[in-house]
Amino acid sequence: PLYQAFRASSDRDFAVFLGKHGRDATQALLAVADLRVREASPAVQGAYARLRKLAESEVEAALPAVARTIQAHLG
Repeated sequence: PLYQAFRASSDRDFAVFLGKHGRDATQALLAVADLRVREASPAVQGAYARLRKLAESEVEAALPAVARTIQAHLG
């Protein structure tokens, strides 16, 4: 969904676009982990719950590099 929104926007740089939509992009990426952890043991779920906020800031900080990598492969 974010890539489709990027294509529909006036932005031409995916890294810039994700910078503007960092919270949405972070939540979309972490949603995958959120779904997977539901099937994990209670100990793993507890550890994940304690680390999720930290993961949010780490993922958001990595978004520009991730977006540049994606942009390079998109052409």
